[in-house]
Amino acid sequence: MLSVMKHSATRALALLKTMNLRAVSSVRDLAADTGISKPSVVRLLAILIEDGYVQRSNKSGSYMLTENVLHLASGFRQDSVVERAARTPMDALTAQVGWPTALGMFEQGAMVVRYSTIPTSPLAWYRTTIHQRLPLLGSAMGVAFLAFSPQHVRDELLASASLETSNPIDSIEERFERVRARGYAIRAGTAEHPTFSLSIPVHAGGQLVAALSITIFGRAMTIDDAVTRYLGPLRDAASHIGQRSTAPDQSIV
Repeated sequence: MLSVMKHSATRALALLKTMNLRAVSSVRDLAADTGISKPSVVRLLAILIEDGYVQRSNKSGSYMLTENVLHLASGFRQDSVVERAARTPMDALTAQVGWPTALGMFEQGAMVVRYSTIPTSPLAWYRTTIHQRLPLLGSAMGVAFLAFSPQHVRDELLASASLETSNPIDSIEERFERVRARGYAIRAGTAEHPTFSLSIPVHAGGQLVAALSITIFGRAMTIDDAVTRYLGPLRDAASHIGQRSTAPDQSIV
């Protein structure tokens, strides 16, 4: 029974995908393009018409999609795709260098950690950072995300982060210029948190979608040493995340 239902669902989706390629479609077109028999195409179209996803043209007898198909994508979230795409490159990076990495995405005025390799890192300082909210101006992720955001977007984000610092906007913009020039942002360590983080932007399809960071013990090496050793691998991981986020191959799931 389950296999029959899956077969019907698969064929209905095949029709919708094919109809999306042209303004109107005939039964002959759909049968030829999908390999589904004409009687089956007619039955499936009748179901899709009843559900409101397809309508028939009274003049030509052809079929076309309705605006209801837009609802099929209304629950899609790009950030979920990026998060799934990040797992393999980030796991591989931590396996290579040992240090934990984290992926942060902007959400309601802060950077939220969406994925972390702390569970697989032998050098992790914290037990977990998943779902942790990091301040935009007080974290390497936040500064990297702001620095590489378009100016009009950054202005809006800075307005939401205005209570995080008393520094004038001009000095903050100078900080962003330095970050863009070198290609990464740094969070220095403190007595309470003796680690520092190196963070870079993640782009997918030409859009800034996240920030990727690596966190290191301050006693293990200097920031300059960390940049020399890990900036290249970190950039490679960010590039792989971007490519996997936009690739049609669904193997990232």
